[in-house]
Amino acid sequence: MHFLFKICFLTLAWGADSKSRGRYPDTQPILLADDETLSDSFTANSNPSIQTTEFPHHVSLQYNHKAKGWRHFCSASIIDACAVLTTVSCYNVFTKDSSDWVLRVIAGVNNLSINEPTWQVTTGQYIFQHPQFDKVTLNYDFAVIYLRNCFTFNAAVNSTSMPRSDNLAANQSCITSGWDTFGTSNTIDPTKVQGSMGVSDLIVVLEGDCDNYDHGNNVIADTMFCTKGNSLQVRDLGAPLICDEFLTGIMTYPEYMGNPPTDKQVSIFSKVFPVKDWILNPSYHV
Repeated sequence: MHFLFKICFLTLAWGADSKSRGRYPDTQPILLADDETLSDSFTANSNPSIQTTEFPHHVSLQYNHKAKGWRHFCSASIIDACAVLTTVSCYNVFTKDSSDWVLRVIAGVNNLSINEPTWQVTTGQYIFQHPQFDKVTLNYDFAVIYLRNCFTFNAAVNSTSMPRSDNLAANQSCITSGWDTFGTSNTIDPTKVQGSMGVSDLIVVLEGDCDNYDHGNNVIADTMFCTKGNSLQVRDLGAPLICDEFLTGIMTYPEYMGNPPTDKQVSIFSKVFPVKDWILNPSYHV
């Protein structure tokens, strides 16, 4: 099954444009612009002795910020060598028309301020949004990005583990990683993002209890749950939430997003397990 899955990804990532269009007769995926210079300089460090990053599944999504160079704006998780998972809301924050928008994807990264030897750099080719995504409630806030060049797995770059069940428990301990894309202004500002990846220990707040907190969103939808922690160092759309070593959620609405921080605020994550089949089966994306 995994072999066939990878073949599908490879066909998509490396296929010619005419072949790619033929694969999508009923839906129109978002086709991202290419950067020939970046594609030609694609790097893959397969040295097994390289230092392991703590979160090898975590990638940085970046766009070219005019004259200021590449800027991190969201996170994603590697689900296969040729695809990553993020949120639709992440993508929609920065662009409404992707025809001339190059999306750079960097794996094996901890520090955004330096070019680490573990980096693998490629670009996104297609983005598929979950067909049930609701832009008002942010329900089904999932997007799969297919890459132009696949990653080479090693100690610093690898795929995440999908959850085996939907058995989230109240006060369950989890961890999220990423960067603070909001800065001191509490508004998204990619020009302020730099430095090493942050990590936050969080505990699960089940859907029925989320409304006891200030979560900022207008509704807690079916595919969401909340988390709270003493100090959230990660406010990064698309950031993975790992519970018991499995990718349990991805960040849809960070704590105090656009609001001053209070003790009553929680972050909202989109729940991975209910859409796992859609995420892992390329045929569902067409």
